[in-house]
Amino acid sequence: MAQLPPEIVELGDNIRDLKEQLKAQGLSNKMIKDNEMYQELAQQLDTMKIEAGFDPKTNKPLQGDAPRRPGTPKKNQAASQRVVSELMAVSDLLEEAIQQVREGHERLQRERTEIREQKEEATRAIEEAEATRQVLLQKLGR
Repeated sequence: MAQLPPEIVELGDNIRDLKEQLKAQGLSNKMIKDNEMYQELAQQLDTMKIEAGFDPKTNKPLQGDAPRRPGTPKKNQAASQRVVSELMAVSDLLEEAIQQVREGHERLQRERTEIREQKEEATRAIEEAEATRQVLLQKLGR
């Protein structure tokens, strides 16, 4: 496997250190992922990897592309950056949709519980009314 340039390795180490610091402060993984500084550094790291000719997720050289040499066209690099940016935007949209579905699920669970409690209360009221009716009918001699 190809070696990442030292500046990329250093930035990756800095991001891991930041993540550990945020975890030590009690932040959840989601809160860390939403942290502005973390997002900026992660985006910068992905950009640096693409510019160096590496896949940002696997750290492997980009398929069909050797690492760029000085003076080579940046067309593929720009296209790769656009794709990564678009994928990250889609990922953010999916994360928002998942959160909305979770919130909707929780709301439905609460509503279901409320309905169940109301049904039980109504059943008890019916049973009490029926018992009262039976007592009244006995007193009337029916």
